[in-house]
Amino acid sequence: MRSLKVLLLLGVAVTTLADKSAPVLVWESTESSAQALPAIPAMSNSQLQKHLNSLDSEALVMFIMNELNVEDFSGYPSAFPQLRREFESSLNAFTPSMSNPSQLSEQLDAYRRVTVDTQDVESLQLADGAQKTLFLVYVGDRAASERQAALQRTDELISTVLARVKSLTGKYSAMLTGKHTTMGGEAQRRKVRSLKAADEPAADASQFENLGCVFIYMSAPAVIRFSVAGDKGARSTWRVDLGNATFAADCNASDSSQTVTLSWNNISPEDHDQYKLTLDKIDLQLNFQAKMSGNDDPDKNKVSSWTLEPVTLTYSGTLDNHQQQETIDREEPLDFSNVYAPMEFSYHCTNRSWTLSRQNLTEEVAFSALELPGFQVQAFLSDDAPETFGRAWDCTTFFTIPIWSGLFLSLILLLVLVWSLMMLASVPTMDRFDDPRGQPLHVPNAE
Repeated sequence: MRSLKVLLLLGVAVTTLADKSAPVLVWESTESSAQALPAIPAMSNSQLQKHLNSLDSEALVMFIMNELNVEDFSGYPSAFPQLRREFESSLNAFTPSMSNPSQLSEQLDAYRRVTVDTQDVESLQLADGAQKTLFLVYVGDRAASERQAALQRTDELISTVLARVKSLTGKYSAMLTGKHTTMGGEAQRRKVRSLKAADEPAADASQFENLGCVFIYMSAPAVIRFSVAGDKGARSTWRVDLGNATFAADCNASDSSQTVTLSWNNISPEDHDQYKLTLDKIDLQLNFQAKMSGNDDPDKNKVSSWTLEPVTLTYSGTLDNHQQQETIDREEPLDFSNVYAPMEFSYHCTNRSWTLSRQNLTEEVAFSALELPGFQVQAFLSDDAPETFGRAWDCTTFFTIPIWSGLFLSLILLLVLVWSLMMLASVPTMDRFDDPRGQPLHVPNAE
């Protein structure tokens, strides 16, 4: 019997780049005459379907994750302790890549399907009057900053469900797979691990929050900038790095609006040359407004798109210029009107800052800009929406600087080609030629 570690190390060597492909792990609790699955190369759906239909187990438990990669096993070796023991102590098989493995549940005619309520596993029962029961367990995982924690929760769910199945029957089989290998969205990036020795990677500072009606993600902590008065009227910029935010959402504000508040407390940045700033509280209030379908739509109450406005930034604290202390309590409006997306799409921007246009500043320290790195947000989510961002509606315009550069260079090369063809076409044809049967041409060369 091959161990899980050997199988997964072999699986890492196989490239699984297809969006709808995923690894498949199958293990059995009893002896079976079914032919074992090959570990490498990737197998077809028909092979796995034939294998599962040939099992003599009374129950087949199929765990389906939103995303599963072979890197989940090699990159987080301690995330699946229960699965490792279960897999290695049973007859097992593994394939690192298969196209649409989650669709097999619809092709297994030998089983009667039962969808498992993960919140009420104890009520799980075998299907009445069926020789074989297929238990479908949809795992609400997420490839975000806390991927290891999500995998550990998956491992605990697998252990809980299998414990219940073992109490119902001694003949069972199990399968773990995913809907695809990559999740949509720029924020969902894989960590690159080198085979060579390297320093300990820095902690992931990204933050994802599922607020029920709104998804929000930042790849790094937010940054707030202040404009600081200096000598002779000159002003400088004071950068203040904010830590992780706390989120609060009002999903039931109305049918066409939702509100999310990001809060930071007790921020003490490094002192400026002339000032010391302490921010007791910072609140960023995001108000999402829905645009409904037109009158020609049979469902007039359906949300067609959403925008993010108005947005206000409120901050309070104390400012000390080493001579006197001033209490500040200000509210700044921000223009987020260009943050919008169609329904079921998410807005994304890799590097974006929202500035406040000011003239003739009189404050010694005044707010100037807010940066939300890797900002991605999606609002007005349905109750049955998957815990993944929809397709990204990116803030980058289609004609980016590299595209304009390529078009400009192509235009120059085209002009050179046209000019070359015009030069060739302007070469005159000789109006007289030498006849070998007649008198040779005589060109006098006397001066």
